[in-house]
Amino acid sequence: MKKLSTFLLILAMGASGFAQQVTPPQDRKVMMEKKEKMHQQHMENMQKELNLSAKQMEEWNRLHLKHKAQIERQRAEQMAQRKKMMEASKDHQDQMAIELRKILTPEQYQKWELKKKAQMEARKEKRGQGMMKHQHRSSPNKSSMAPMK
Repeated sequence: MKKLSTFLLILAMGASGFAQQVTPPQDRKVMMEKKEKMHQQHMENMQKELNLSAKQMEEWNRLHLKHKAQIERQRAEQMAQRKKMMEASKDHQDQMAIELRKILTPEQYQKWELKKKAQMEARKEKRGQGMMKHQHRSSPNKSSMAPMK
């Protein structure tokens, strides 16, 4: 049982890694078609299991489409808000750099920029290692797995 749960955990971790990858538009179209097909199958199963009438199916489908449209609107609003916040942050950083340039000598400013770039690279590397550590933790090792009885 422990091996099965470990396997499922590893499988879930691997799937989450794939879910984070950006998919090209063509793959998105295929994914959307697959989602729609799954929805249709789900609705057919619900119709059979709950013995729904045609009218009930139509109403349920209408409710689903209404909910789907609402979710898409919310997602679009969130993306627009995120973009706006990122632009505001970038503007703030640019303004700070302009003001620092007035305060520091050219050598100091160059040194500060190099330090800032190094910190950014360290953060990127740490973020990448954090993902690797997280994936590594999920993989079973011999010392942590007790023998099955």
